[in-house]
Amino acid sequence: MDPLQSNGLIDDLGDKPESLMYLFHCFITETQKDINHLRSALNLGNAGKVAQTAHRIKGAAGTIGAEPLRAEAARIEAFGRQGELDHALAGVENIQQEFDRFCCYVAELARAE
Repeated sequence: MDPLQSNGLIDDLGDKPESLMYLFHCFITETQKDINHLRSALNLGNAGKVAQTAHRIKGAAGTIGAEPLRAEAARIEAFGRQGELDHALAGVENIQQEFDRFCCYVAELARAE
C-alpha cells in the first residue's frame, strides 16, 4: 500500500502543489515530535499518554491520507488504552518505519515538482 492515499484534502490541494508541500512539511514536523513524545511516554510507562499521543498521530495521518501510518497509530492507541505497553513498544518501530516511508514518498513528490 502506498504511504499516501488520495483523499478529499489531497484532491482539493492537488492543483496547488506549494500548499500541499507546505501541509506535508507541517505534518512531518509535528508527527516526528509526536513520535518522540510517544517513545518518551513508553519509556515512562504512561499508558494514558501513549494512547493520547498515538490518537493524535492517528488523526493527523488520517487527515493527510497517510493510511498505513494511521493504521499503525490506531494499533498503538488500542495497546495504550489496554495498558499493553510491551505491545505498544514493539509497534513504535512500525510507526517509525511507516513515517519514514511517508517522508521518502513526499521527498520524491517534491523532486518531481
